[in-house]
Amino acid sequence: MARKKDADTLADTIALELPIGDLPHSGFEASQARGRMHINAYLRSQAATGILRLRNGLRNRNAKFADGRPVFSTADALRWLLEAIAAEAE
Repeated sequence: MARKKDADTLADTIALELPIGDLPHSGFEASQARGRMHINAYLRSQAATGILRLRNGLRNRNAKFADGRPVFSTADALRWLLEAIAAEAE
């Protein structure tokens, strides 16, 4: 993991290498990949800190989704992260 200070913003940035697997080809998980998925999770302190820092960094940069909607909530931050991963993995 590399961390650097971005001179144009107040927020730090980090670069992560993430392992990416293939999408499931059949069954319930494959249907989720083509539709919608609901996630309900309790986060421990370290994960909560990470998502809050991501959310605040995205807010500081006025990040937006492809449809122009701003990233504001913690759920938005997770959605933004997962959409960014999916876009890079294509």
